[in-house]
Amino acid sequence: MAEWFDFQHFPVLETERLVLRELVETDAQALFEYFREPEYTRFVSFDIHTSIEQTRDFINFMTTIYQQKDSIRWGIELKSDKHLIGTAGLHFWKRNIRCAEVGYHIGQSYWRQGFATEVLEALVGFGFQHMNLNRIEGRHNAGNDASGRVMQKIGFQKEGIWRQREIKFGQFVDVVQFSLLREEYNASR
Repeated sequence: MAEWFDFQHFPVLETERLVLRELVETDAQALFEYFREPEYTRFVSFDIHTSIEQTRDFINFMTTIYQQKDSIRWGIELKSDKHLIGTAGLHFWKRNIRCAEVGYHIGQSYWRQGFATEVLEALVGFGFQHMNLNRIEGRHNAGNDASGRVMQKIGFQKEGIWRQREIKFGQFVDVVQFSLLREEYNASR
């Protein structure tokens, strides 16, 4: 089967309550409000942003890796009022083994409302249906059990723990690894 997605046009994904769309420069202020909060950044792979320039750099980096055809990072927008509530993406696309990694960040005031599940379902569907993936990986820092529950709800299987895999706020942290295979996804539909 051929690879379908070619990075020529940025894909827009829609769920019941959300639109996943391209991040743009004007999103910097809304994202900065999240990225500067300690609770929001407690489990993400980057440190607290202390200036809006850092957030602009983040958006520019996401644009660059999209142009390099390596990753896709969407802004998560509420359909109801077009408010940006976070970001999500498919990263580290290894075409030779048909594998990519999901990631998602939702603003704290939108936690426990099912948005992460909605986003992850959209990412997984896009990955298997448009990127010809066989395996989608997901991971979270130890202690972020809510993220693990979201992945398991979609059908991801816990594979194990990478001990002291990352550094967060100057401390080594363990990372919990999950995956979902195409055959598991297809069997659950």
